Amino acid sequence: MVFSATAQCRLRQPGEWHPNGRTTATIGPATSQVVATSDAHALPTGIRAYNAFYPLHASSVGGWLYDWMTALSGLAMAGLGGVGAWAFLTKPQSRSRWSASTH
Repeated sequence: MVFSATAQCRLRQPGEWHPNGRTTATIGPATSQVVATSDAHALPTGIRAYNAFYPLHASSVGGWLYDWMTALSGLAMAGLGGVGAWAFLTKPQSRSRWSASTH
């Protein structure tokens, strides 16, 4: 039996933010040897920045201060939505007689 496909494993090195890691090892199934590796610390700056978006979005890095900042920003977005709905649903004040008669 001959296998042609390779398997890829994700590894997490110290200093990587992503919970599953971004370092990969490609393994040849016929020999169980490592065929290729990709070190997440050696990637170009743009790709490393892109890979940092998920952990920031998921709030899985930063400690308790970042957790509080994420919670407060979520509450601010909910409050902004509430104020927008309130402004849309409230009836506008009618004009006074004096301002209506001058126009």
